[in-house]
Amino acid sequence: AAVALRFDVDDHGRFVRLELRQPEAEGDAPRPVQLQEAAAVLGTAAPAFVEAREEAQNTITPRFPPLTEQEKSAAQNVLRFAEKRYDEMKGIRYYGATPRGTGVALYAGKRDSGEAFLRMYFQYSGEDWLFVQGIAIKVDNERFEIPVRFGQVERDNDAGQVWEWIDITAEPHMDLAQAISKANRVLIRFDGSQYYHDHEMTESERRKVAGMLLAYRSLGGK
Repeated sequence: AAVALRFDVDDHGRFVRLELRQPEAEGDAPRPVQLQEAAAVLGTAAPAFVEAREEAQNTITPRFPPLTEQEKSAAQNVLRFAEKRYDEMKGIRYYGATPRGTGVALYAGKRDSGEAFLRMYFQYSGEDWLFVQGIAIKVDNERFEIPVRFGQVERDNDAGQVWEWIDITAEPHMDLAQAISKANRVLIRFDGSQYYHDHEMTESERRKVAGMLLAYRSLGGK
């Protein structure tokens, strides 16, 4: 009988759940597979899975064209002046900073293994809580939305100031990041439980997004 295999990862690409289900007979509802059965199935399926994954990775068309010499030079300047920190425990070097106030920013990371990744950081800052439940972005005449899951927004406050932010992987939202980098006007709406707050990105903020995209590509991002 056919076996359905599903695995989930979090925003950092870390494994969080494996679900393996198998029908008793044709037409029956799937039942959870016991650990011993799962091990047996995975033991035979793993080599084929790894081979298929590697083949798929080798045939994926890169998202970005090769950097021009001018872009390489611009990316190196971004990396040279970017805020940097190294997490020894995780083996990751980070480039870029999060917003100081309300806005959105990109920051990049590169693992010791050589893998580059990009993060997108939205933040609201003000005197009153919004309890952000959704984020909408209007880029020139195009509209984007960032889904916000329950418990995903982090919060802090100090001296009468509050912060609410969400730190997500940028890869699923590369179209948004590229649109922001080329836009003339970007309006971000933080939708709260009762009120909302709009923020229009400055030209400097948009340039920083464009620069970090180049830096990510220069680090090996595809």
